Amino acid sequence: MIRELHQRRKIVHGPEDQHLEGVPGLQMFGWSVFASANANGLRAHVHEGHYELVHVVKGEVEFWVEDELFSLRPGDLFLTLPDESHGGHGHRMDACEIQWVIFSLDGEAGDFGLSNTECQHMRASLDLGRGRVQRAAPETGATFSHLLRCLEANGPLLAAEFRAGMVLLLSSVCEVYGASSVPQRMDARIPDHLRWMADHCHENPSLEVMAQQLSLKTSFYRELFTRETGYRPLEYLTRLKVRRAKQFLLEGERSITEIGFALGFSSSQYFSSTFRRMVGMSPRQFRVQARAVETAFDS
Repeated sequence: MIRELHQRRKIVHGPEDQHLEGVPGLQMFGWSVFASANANGLRAHVHEGHYELVHVVKGEVEFWVEDELFSLRPGDLFLTLPDESHGGHGHRMDACEIQWVIFSLDGEAGDFGLSNTECQHMRASLDLGRGRVQRAAPETGATFSHLLRCLEANGPLLAAEFRAGMVLLLSSVCEVYGASSVPQRMDARIPDHLRWMADHCHENPSLEVMAQQLSLKTSFYRELFTRETGYRPLEYLTRLKVRRAKQFLLEGERSITEIGFALGFSSSQYFSSTFRRMVGMSPRQFRVQARAVETAFDS
């Protein structure tokens, strides 16, 4: 089924689709595009007995699981385990494009035609020993897109094609998440440096100051930071400010101007234009939508 809502396009295939009855293990498969931020995009929910895998295609996404918050960028995979409570940060979704699937791995039920041993191996690989967020393999997005095309075509061999495609997708994902894989470790200096940036983002540290914090030459620092995080240093700094601004807008009564100056923006106009560029709406619109959602939940 296809639904259009607030510039949001969502294609979902699930248990109500009779042509998927021959695909045990599949709870739901979808593709979602949020053309602009949506304050009611993803409320808290739980998938009983099912995993959920999300692949970020475009944009920035903030998800929480239990009491932990995660920031995702294009090319990231995000995995929630069965029965974990999760949702979008503040119930919202920023402008983004994501592919996702909700599935189980029960060999006795014949999920995706896999044996008990194969399902056990996959469940062990998805135990989050390497972390909940991983970089997707090059073929992941293409496999998601192939499965979506199969569903839309609805051919006579759909169930067989989908089962085979899901086995390929899960095998690739298990290789990424599996404990037997060699972890791609971040440079040991970067995690502490990111915490330093979060503590000092409102001071507008220059590229030179940030490089000095690691005792590196500016050119090498820029190369190292971009390679390890996927962002240029000043771009990452701006994203930190916008993330902090979202928290201020959700939690307090500060004015837009006060928030902008508190985060080191030179003017409220510059703050608003930067926020709109990265979030898809103005700070004022973000606050109004978020409060409307909270009021609806409380009523």
